[in-house]
Amino acid sequence: MFGNSRALLLLALLALSVTTLFGAPKDAAIREIIGKGSAASAHWGIYAADVETGSLVANVNGGKLMIPASTRKLVTAALITEYLEADKRFETVAHIPALPREGVANGDLVVRAIGDPTWRPALLGGRPGKTKLAEMARLIRRAGVERVTGDLIIDASRFDDPAPVPPGWEWEDLQTIDGTIPSAFGVDANLAGVRIAPASIGQPPAISSSGSPVFDLLNEAVTGARGSAPTFQLHRSLDGHTLKFTGSLPADSSEGARSVPIGDPIGFAGAELLATLASEGVKVDGDLRISSDSIKVGHVVAIVQSTPLGIPLRAASGETIAPSVLSQMNKSSDNHLAESLYLLAGAEAFAKASYRSAAEAEKQYWSSLDVSGSDIVGIDGSGLARRNLIKSRTLVSLLLDKFDNTAFTDSLPIAGVDGTLRYRLNDQGLAKRVAAKTGTLTGVSGLAGYVTTNSGRQVAFSILANGYSVSASSMRRTVDDIVHVLAK
Repeated sequence: MFGNSRALLLLALLALSVTTLFGAPKDAAIREIIGKGSAASAHWGIYAADVETGSLVANVNGGKLMIPASTRKLVTAALITEYLEADKRFETVAHIPALPREGVANGDLVVRAIGDPTWRPALLGGRPGKTKLAEMARLIRRAGVERVTGDLIIDASRFDDPAPVPPGWEWEDLQTIDGTIPSAFGVDANLAGVRIAPASIGQPPAISSSGSPVFDLLNEAVTGARGSAPTFQLHRSLDGHTLKFTGSLPADSSEGARSVPIGDPIGFAGAELLATLASEGVKVDGDLRISSDSIKVGHVVAIVQSTPLGIPLRAASGETIAPSVLSQMNKSSDNHLAESLYLLAGAEAFAKASYRSAAEAEKQYWSSLDVSGSDIVGIDGSGLARRNLIKSRTLVSLLLDKFDNTAFTDSLPIAGVDGTLRYRLNDQGLAKRVAAKTGTLTGVSGLAGYVTTNSGRQVAFSILANGYSVSASSMRRTVDDIVHVLAK
């Protein structure tokens, strides 16, 4: 199951023992860069090795535990590609107890939710995630179902917790679009829209949420005078059920929308499916229920597939309709996809989606690479948790292992071309020669991936900077300078 990279890793370890005495080829130049100016205030962990030979290229504190930020997504990508092939499509199945008779399905309509996180515009050619709900509803209607005498049940039994909050996340993380929780069933990355518009001066702004009722809106804000200073703020409760609005919104403000993480993503998606079924001519007599117990599959009335895990979805003409799931995760640094895929890797390994099973699957992966458990502290799947720790040499071990996995390598941002590297490293001839995952948190900057050197060699590298107080842009420039050194 696991990649055969042990020979390369043994070579790298041998090279490490030699360079401990003499230093790696690029160490002096890198130390000069990080030893001056604002870079000198940061803690650095840098490691690089030749992909073909495993020989060491750089090792400046490569064995120091560092906060990885979103370079942690490389671990999630590596893990899911251990268990699933590039052409894998996630399937959400709807079933009833038996064939419908005269349009009536006696019993419950069950949706077997497996945690497909792809029902979102970025993976549907710009269409909303509810498009997949409509697809399911139409398939159910075409299967001859016009009425369901029982309930609509979301079977979330594949998950220990159907909508877990990732470990290590803080309250502030759950306030923004970067902090949406994974779930067994959901649409639009578990985000819901809130529309905000000024009203008459002195009156509360006009605020409404879209779709099924999802938030309790507590509007304590006021519409201020034209040209006044905006102090309007949105506060999401910890459980995600209440939004509180405070401050002043100037009367000449434009109407706008905010996307907010949903506190009950399964309930929201289930309610939307109920409404969509009704619009497609399928009446459900009962209620919406979420089941933690597995329900035996009866007569299947719908199968809805995702875009492929590691291959772009293309039309018959060859035109790309949507990127692969892995590409969307890494190129856009999508936290929700990363957390979802991390849980799904745990489910593939141990038949249950949970952070415990995912952590155990990750432990097995590192063991296959002869990586010590003391080299990494894995908390979540996206890198948003600041308790994640990893050594740069450990990330390079992963990169060496996955170099021949095209689903993995093709998912990385490319310098000067796309993703989070679209406007980086496109000078001095490095455009298209760097494929790497970025990572950014307050006081954390990272880049890990591959660079093609001037002589045509492939080098796997990890550059992590922690604990600085200067601007993130300044630190990114230093990281890019180090990549230039590695490329020479």
